[in-house]
Amino acid sequence: MTYTHDRKLVERAGESVAWLTTVTPSGRPAPRPVWFVLDGEDIVVFSRPGTAKLRHLAANPEVSFHLNSDEYGGSIIVVSGRAHIDEAKASEAPGYLGKYQRHYAGIGFADPAAFDADYSVRIRIVPEKSWGVLRAAPDSEADVQAGQPSTRGSGVPRVGVGAGFVDHHGPRPSSVECPVHNGGCMTDA
Repeated sequence: MTYTHDRKLVERAGESVAWLTTVTPSGRPAPRPVWFVLDGEDIVVFSRPGTAKLRHLAANPEVSFHLNSDEYGGSIIVVSGRAHIDEAKASEAPGYLGKYQRHYAGIGFADPAAFDADYSVRIRIVPEKSWGVLRAAPDSEADVQAGQPSTRGSGVPRVGVGAGFVDHHGPRPSSVECPVHNGGCMTDA
């Protein structure tokens, strides 16, 4: 079955930070915040060479990629796929400079060339499957206390984690890695 982007992923592609989860040699999940862009059907992320995430991917290319939920635990999107690693320049990835260049100086990079030199490894995620939970915000505190489903937003009840479950197969997204916190979220461990 062919993967197709969930329209919610495309709608939320402007968000700055997503999470890329790799698998350690001992089988433990290792989530990392990343900057990303969609590139056709793929998700593209960039990394510094020699990081733990790259060692994990060399041993096991299976990954998951997800965006943060909203404040009510809804709007969850998770994409599973395989990562492919190669050398590339973030400045040449469609949409990357427009999305992140304004942050470069804040994390110690004078220009795109300096960023490209440091984050020279492209991780291209080829999606295979995605799923999500869409829940609307509560109408009022009284509704929450009474356990009443929301009638706002998507109209999907906010009670029950399975409410609004979506399972997708189709085209693949693209993503880029997150040097947002200059070592805070981008640990090379």
